[in-house]
Formats: sequence, C-alpha cells, structure tokens
Amino acid sequence: MGTGFMTEFSALSQPQEDRLDVPMFKTLSAVTTKMLQGFEGIGLFDRMEEKGLGDLLTYQLNHIQAGVQSAVGFAKGGDQNAFLGAMNLIQADIANLVALAEPFGQEDFNTVMKGVAGYSKVLETRGIEPEFMLKNSGMRGLSSVISGLENMRGREGPLQIAVLENSYYESQINLGHAKGNTTHTVSDTNHGQSIIGIGEALGESGAKLDLFVAEFHHNIGMGVSEYADLNVLGQVKSLIQNDLVSDRFTVAIDNTISDPDGTEIRELLSDPVVAKAIEDGKLNVVFYRSAQKFDMAGFDNYNGGITASFNKSEAFGDFMNGMRSTGDEGDKISSFNLQGLTYLQSTARSELSAYRNGIVANTRMMLDPQSETNRPGFATDSFLRPDTVGQRFFQVTPNSDRGAVFVDLRSAFIDPDNPKAEDGYSSLFNLINKYVVLPGKDMPLQGRASFGFAHANISTIGGDRFRFNPGLESKETMIAYREMFDTINDAMSLADYPDPAGGDISATAIKLLSALDFNPALLDILGKAGRGEALDFNETRAAVAGLAQSGVHDLANRLLQRFDGQNQLLNHEQIQLREELGRTVKPSPSGVTRATFNDHAIGLRDALMKPDLGKFEARALLSTLTGQAMALDLDAAREIMARVANGLENLSHGTLEKIGGHLEELAKSFPDGDVRKQVANNLGERVNSLIEARASTTGLPTGTPATRMEGHFTALMIDTGSEGGVTHGFGLLQTEMNQMIGGETGVLAEIDRKDTSFGRLAAAMRPALSAIGTNQAALASPGVATALDRFARDHHGEILGLSPNSGATLSLVNFLPQGFVRNMQFGLAEMFRTATKPPRDEQDAQSQRTTIANQAIELQQKTVSAASNLKILATVVMHPDFLDLVPSEDRPAVEQFGASLATTLSEITRGPDNLLVAVTGFAQDVSQNPEAFLARF
Repeated sequence: MGTGFMTEFSALSQPQEDRLDVPMFKTLSAVTTKMLQGFEGIGLFDRMEEKGLGDLLTYQLNHIQAGVQSAVGFAKGGDQNAFLGAMNLIQADIANLVALAEPFGQEDFNTVMKGVAGYSKVLETRGIEPEFMLKNSGMRGLSSVISGLENMRGREGPLQIAVLENSYYESQINLGHAKGNTTHTVSDTNHGQSIIGIGEALGESGAKLDLFVAEFHHNIGMGVSEYADLNVLGQVKSLIQNDLVSDRFTVAIDNTISDPDGTEIRELLSDPVVAKAIEDGKLNVVFYRSAQKFDMAGFDNYNGGITASFNKSEAFGDFMNGMRSTGDEGDKISSFNLQGLTYLQSTARSELSAYRNGIVANTRMMLDPQSETNRPGFATDSFLRPDTVGQRFFQVTPNSDRGAVFVDLRSAFIDPDNPKAEDGYSSLFNLINKYVVLPGKDMPLQGRASFGFAHANISTIGGDRFRFNPGLESKETMIAYREMFDTINDAMSLADYPDPAGGDISATAIKLLSALDFNPALLDILGKAGRGEALDFNETRAAVAGLAQSGVHDLANRLLQRFDGQNQLLNHEQIQLREELGRTVKPSPSGVTRATFNDHAIGLRDALMKPDLGKFEARALLSTLTGQAMALDLDAAREIMARVANGLENLSHGTLEKIGGHLEELAKSFPDGDVRKQVANNLGERVNSLIEARASTTGLPTGTPATRMEGHFTALMIDTGSEGGVTHGFGLLQTEMNQMIGGETGVLAEIDRKDTSFGRLAAAMRPALSAIGTNQAALASPGVATALDRFARDHHGEILGLSPNSGATLSLVNFLPQGFVRNMQFGLAEMFRTATKPPRDEQDAQSQRTTIANQAIELQQKTVSAASNLKILATVVMHPDFLDLVPSEDRPAVEQFGASLATTLSEITRGPDNLLVAVTGFAQDVSQNPEAFLARF
C-alpha cells in the first residue's frame, strides 16, 4: 500500500486542531492502523500466497488503500458520517483477509488474552493463572458458568443464586432458565437489609449460596431512578464474611461496560479477602462480557463474548470442564469470529480501551449540567428529581456512574398505559431519526438497539423511556444532540404541560408527536417559537398550515396565541395566519366538484401505497377526503373510493392487511351515519375482497403474515410422513417468504421503518435470494457423479469440507443452493411462529424471549455455514481439474451452474450491507433485545 496515505492516516490518531480534533477520527484511525500494521506479525502475506490467494490479496490491499485515502479526505473535511462509511469498508476488508489467512487456533485466544490483559497477572504470585474463553455471546458466557456449576455438582440438586438488583435483564432470563434453582436479590442501595433477608431465607434450609451474579455498571434499568457506581467488591466480601456462601463459591461479574483493563477488576482480585479465598480454592471468579459492545471498535463485524476465570484448578477442575463443554449445549465458535476477535485483541487492545473511554467521556459531558466549560450538558432542570418532575417534556435520569455509556431519557407526559402510547413513542423515534438528516444537520445518529458504536444511537426501552448512547463525535456534534432534545422539548411545550384544564395530557402529546413525525421540518420552527426567537413569516406559515393539516388544530391555534403574546410576528402577519388557519380547519364545501374530489382520491390511493404509512397519517388523509365528500352525494363518494381501491391489486398481502387494519380502525372512530364511516367501510370491503381473492389464487391462508406462517408450519408438521408433504409445506413457505420480501411494500419493507437491522436484512435478502442458482439438477447425471467422486478422492484435502464420498458430494451439489434459501426462510418463519404465540405467564414470556434470541443466533449460524458451503461448492464446480473430468455433453450445464454460483456468492458477500453482514446484525440485535422484536407482534 502507498506509504503516503498510510502516514496521513496514522497521523489522524495524534492530537489535532480544528475540524480534525474529533475523537472518532483519532480513535478509529489508531485502531485500524494497529490492525494494518499487524499483518506482518501474523504472516498474513505468506499465508495468502501459500493458499493460492495472492491475486485476491493484491485486490484487497488495493481496496484498503482506496478506503484509507477516502477516510483521510473525509476527516480533513470534517465529515463524520462519510468517514465512518469509509472505515467500515476498510474493516470489512481486514476481516476478510484475516478470516482467509486463519493465523489462529482455538487455544491462541487464551494465549493472546493472557498477554494483553493486564489484570491476568494480578494473582500470579499466588499461583493463580486465569483461563480466557471465546464464547458465542456474553450471555452464552453466563450460561457456561451455570453449566460449569452443574458439572461440578454432578447436576445434583438446585443451585442457590444471588443476583445484584437491576442487573441486565438477559442475565436474569438466563438464570431463570436454570430449572429448579433458587434466586435471591442483593440490593446495592439497601445492601444490609438484603443480606439479612438472604441469611433468613438460607437459614430455613441450611443451604449456602453457590453463585453471585453482579455487574460493575448497570445498563438502563426499568426500576432505576438514579444511576451510580456499584460496590461489587463490598457485596462479595459481605456475602463471604456473613458466612452465606458454599465452600466452592462462584462470583460471575458482567464487565461489558467496564474498561477491560480498568481498576475495578484489579481492585477486586487484589483484595486480601478475595485473593485468599481464591488461593485457598474456596472462591472462583468469572468475568464475562459481550464482545459486540466495545471489543470491535463499533464496526459490528463479529459475534462473540469473552470470559476470564480465576480459580485454583485443583478445586474447580470440574467447573472449568463444564465451561469448556463442546457438546450439543456447548460453544461452536465460527472460525470467522475466532480469527477476527483474536486478531483485534492481539493488535489493538489498548486502542480498544481508548475507544470505550472516549464514549464514556462524551457521555459524562452530556450528563454534567451545562456551564461555560461544558456546553454539551443538559440544563439543570432537565434532570429528573422529585422537585423537577413534569417541568419538561424530556427529562434525564440522574447518573453519577463514572463508567456510564448512556443517557436515560424519560417523559412524564406519555403514560405507558395509554392505549396510544406506542404510537406516540413510535412517532417520537421516527421524528428524531428524521430530524438528524434535515438539511444542515447531518448528525451521525442511528436507531440501534444496542450501544458501543462509534456513532450515537437511540432506542426505545420498555415503552416509557429512550436510551441515548453517545458515540465518538466531536464536541460540536454533542452540543447538536443536546440542542435536538431541547428543541423537541420546546416544541412539545405547545401542549401546555401540565394541562390546567385537567385534560388528557398523553393524548395531547401523542397527537402533537404524530403531527411532527408527519412533517419533521416543523420541529425547528416550533423550537424557535418555544424559545421566543424571531421567526420567518413564510416558514411560520408552513408550520401553522402543517399543524392544521395534520389534524392538530387546537395546537395550531395555541401557536398563534404564542405569537400574539410574544410579538414574534407583525400584526398583519398574525391576522393573515389566523385567516389561513381558519380556512384550513373548516374548509368551505362550496366549489367542490367530482373532479377536485377525484384528485384527492388519487392522492389518498398513492399515500396508502406508501410502505411507511402511519395510522395518524391515514386518518388525516381520509378526513381531508371525506370533508370534501360531504359536499357530494354518497354514491359519488363510493364510486371514487372504488377507483382508489382499483389501484391496490398489486400490493403484497402484508400491505393490504395493514391498509385494511387502518380503515377498520378509522371506521370505528367515526359516529354512525357519518359519511367518513361509510366511505372507510366501503374501501375496507374492497381491500378485504382483494385479500380473499389473493388467498384463493395462491393457496395461502388469510390472516396476518405471522399467522399464515404458523399455518404453513402446521401443515408441514402434519405432512412430514411423505416426501410430497414436505415439498408442499416448503413450497408454501417459499411462496409466502417471496411475498414477504417482494417489492417495496413487502412485510420486511414495512418493518424496515421500525427496525434498522430487519430493514438491512430485507434489503440484502432480495438480490441474494434472486441470484440463487436453479440449474443444479442438471449436474445429477451419472457422468457428473463419477467426476465428483474422482475429484473428491483426489482433492478433498485441498478443498476444505469436501467429503471423499460421491453420495455426500452429490448431495452437496443438489441441495446446497436450494438449502441456502430454505435455511433463511425456515429460520425467519420459525421466529415469526414463536413471536406470535401468546405467552401463558411471565415465565413463559421469558422463555419466549430466550427462544427468539436463540433462534436469531441459530439463523445466523446456519446462514454463515450455508454460505461457507456454497463457497466450497463454487470452488469445486469452477476448478479446472474437475471440469476436465466432466463429460463434454454435461460441461455446459456445469459451467452454467458455476456462473450462477458466482453470481450468488457475489450478491451474498458484496458491499458493507451484504447478506451475511445483514443476517449477523439482525441476529445480534434480536438476541440482545428480543423484547423489541416481540413488541411488533
């Protein structure tokens, strides 16, 4: 690679001035530079040449050089979004090269971690050497602790488990599935009383605690009113000193949010009480964390979790054997994840710590109140305390935790029990994501259901709060984020909280949020109005008209009243606005003709076809249309609404059903005799007839997409006794999945606006599935089978995974491309089936969340495995030695199949949002937050 660009690139990691002084530029360039410099140390170039991949190596290095050049240019221009895009491409290239070179074995991860983790030497003088393991996830790390305990005890009797209050919900789910075990809660805020309670509970049975599960820093919690540092060391010592623990006691600590080389781990391990207990073989300490958060510098390429176990091997040998289990319930770490995560730790460990610490620093800036020296901070009255409740729409949960990586934002004005609360939060979420891309904003914010990314992200949590996670943005961008929340707060003040008339505050807030979501450009105008700033007349007129057209006429009037009181507009401008508002709110029926009404009907039809149509928008459109229709006779309205329906024939089942649901709800909301109710019912009947007609021609059952999937599964399970039944069942699944992903109005496209990871998956699936080859059956001739048999015997050592057996090889050829499709369809359909089964109770709901998370990971593993096998198959089919063995009459079919495979592989692996990346991102998001996935069903 060119040294000039590399010199400029590595220089970004040094202290800069002006626009280059951005944590994102400095930290990510430092991580990536170390990884590029590490190629020589792992012998990457020689390994690629030995594998005959020299040309690919050259291509990838050229691609990396182009990415480095782009990244330097974007950094110099201060473009954080574009810089992130370039860095993601570079990291993808690095991941591919390391995966192909395969420099590491299973034990290398343990060796590397012992060398780079500073705390691994804390107990060295006491003869305690830790063992590091790579798991499939952080939660799998905790599950392996349970497996280790069960193995050590011979699976006899239940475990006694203590859990730190408000610990990460997935930890509690994992513990809840350890059947028959008893759990106790340790409070950090009322520790002494909880210790007494545990002692009393254990005293009745004479049992002792086997396991204590804690975390150094809380993630966002539903029951947390103020976040602070957690005294895990004090809790562990208290349990030991109060004689509440067994003679072989285990402490499992989630250190996902901690600095991997921070002081917390060292202080705990070096404490005299803890160190002696470990040395005496009475205590086993396991640290576990999710590598998806801070061990990948936010590039999100890998899936995994890291554990570190400190114990005396003579006492806890059986425990460690249980943790290492590789059976059906054990870990089967993919080579891709092993290579990548080991390489990251071996080359950039200190830079990864700096990456995390930069995010913590930005978070602390936002959580410290504003001052002359800390402008990104929230205002003092923004923090939610007993004396400030309800003073603002957005309020921040106080957080003094030195390791905090999130801001917990709440609003007292959307009651989570309000039936429309979900719509309000959905509108708020949409509004924020639309606001950041308005002209002049361009803020690197994404809606990710996780944290630890180089860009900020935001997600709804539990139905009554937002989690905002700062990234490594510049201080100016952090100020822009805070100003965004202030602007929303000022705009929402139009609702006059608290309502002096005692009205439904939640309904008012939800209505205004819907209007803002419908037209996010209003937000800046309303923010200025709330702050009393000078207003542009034309912009203000658009704001008032937008509010009125969105059906929030009372708030539009309130905005005008604000202008009157604050003299923000001239008198003649105020009069003109009120006149315009009056015309918008109460349109005169005079002059309405069938032609003008027909124009509105066409507009409604076009709007109904939009994949992101919301319920409020549908109501506003129908209200506008029927307001005009009141000047006409009902027959004319029905006739024109039928024309609207005639434009819907080509829509997918999912979109038709969504439109039908909107219309059904709208019809119920209007009083009997209202022309709007009759028009909505008329159009709804037409939509339902289209759904029924589609069902009769395709053989698909009616109902929601998820219900139809469940019907296919039932049929498939019943028909498994015959090959034809299985084929029929899979045929229905394939037809349905094609409809679900087909076109811009498919179900996955609908979910796109709600779930970024699902949207990426939908976008990646369409080209990939369409490229799957269909000519493999032509390869089943006896001549090709013989060629495969001979080639397998001669080359199975060279072509990894190719079995020297004609039957196995032929199965590979005949099944893999189709099997790849089925793995994707079957895996997604299985998740839909689980998601739509109502849980019987909370325990069943927890089981459902865990099942969904496991199914997502299984979908990823199957997809990656199938893609790997496709690569093997492509290598075979296009190998010159194999083609030489194929009879001449069969060679055209073989070459055609090879070309089809090449296209397939290109679609699966091309670009930063390729299918494998999309599946991995989707699986990670669902596994880390199954509740968000389930909430849609």
